[in-house]
Formats: sequence, C-alpha cells, structure tokens
Amino acid sequence: MFCSNCGHKNAVGNKFCEECGYPLDDSKEVQREGATKISSFRKLASIAGVFVIICFFLPWVMVSCSRGTLFGGDIEIQVSGMELATGRIKDLEDAYGMADALQNFSNQVSDSPDIATPELFLFLVFALGSFFALNNKKSGSIVAFVCGIAGIIFLVIFGIKFFQLKDEVESSSYSMLSMKIQGGYILSWLGFIAQTVLGVLGMKT
Repeated sequence: MFCSNCGHKNAVGNKFCEECGYPLDDSKEVQREGATKISSFRKLASIAGVFVIICFFLPWVMVSCSRGTLFGGDIEIQVSGMELATGRIKDLEDAYGMADALQNFSNQVSDSPDIATPELFLFLVFALGSFFALNNKKSGSIVAFVCGIAGIIFLVIFGIKFFQLKDEVESSSYSMLSMKIQGGYILSWLGFIAQTVLGVLGMKT
C-alpha cells in the first residue's frame, strides 16, 4: 500500500504511513488496483489488434487448378489479404489463366496480372482502432469495441462474397478450379472477437 502523501510503500493493513505518518486510505488503494486491471484489458485489446494485422499478411485464399500430368500437374496459389488488397499476387504470372476466377475481387482485370481490391485496407483500419484503448480511458475501449464489431462485419461480407464466387467458379466452365479459405482469414475472426470482448471488459471494469 502506497502513501498518497509521500509515496512510501507500506505494509498492507497499516493505518498510518511508516515514513511520514500520513493516514492511509484503503479505498484509494482499491481504486489504484482497479485502474491497473482496466489497463490490462486495454493492453490486451491492442495486442489482439496486432494479431489481426499479422493475419492480414497470412494466406486468406487458395486457388488451385487441376491441369493434369500432361500440362505439369496442379497449380496452387495462396493469396494473402495484403496481396488481394494490392493486386500483387505472388506467382500469378505462372498461371495467369486462373486470373479470371478472381475477377469479382476487383473492378477489372487488365492485360497485366493486377487484381487489386483496395477496400480490403479497411481491415487494417479496424485492427488499428484497437490501439485507441491504450489511452487508458473508457472512450478508447469503446473505439476498440466498435472497430472489433466493424471488423467482424467486414469478415462476414468477405466470406459471403467469397463463397458466392466459389460456387460460380466451380459450377461454371472454370470447373477445373477450386477455391478454399485459408488460415489467415479464419484467425482474423479470433483476433476481432478478442478485440471486441476485451473492449467490452475495458468499458465495464
């Protein structure tokens, strides 16, 4: 227990400060412990945001093409959230015939392998919202919570569009193509859920 007058650390249960004799107020110590607890929730919310940002650079989607042994076997392309956002998809030049399967993620497909979806950068904005919790105020936790909810809605919309595209591609003339969700997208759900829950705990504690 710390003295509010001189800052000296006293043994728990002391009524007066051992250093200056100032009366010790237990309620102030309880408030200090409560503030520390709130701070820990807010720090964890920001850590959840960092986790979500890392997921943005992990594979979100895998597109595979079964070409048979005559043409060199199957091709698999794993695409991260960042690659979808910028259109700079690794190894796409080696299988550019698969680009049409991704066209619904972009406004248009040019002659070069450039399939950009800049709206995916909103994902990073929602993750960065968790850092407002570090101001150690209730308003910061509210921002982290709202951004967490927005991130979850974003993932729902992305998932709906992905599975619609998946059905279209696999039931069309592109039936040789297969599309799958990857770990980066799934882990992003966990990150945003954690950010949302910790935002709530930061507001209520």
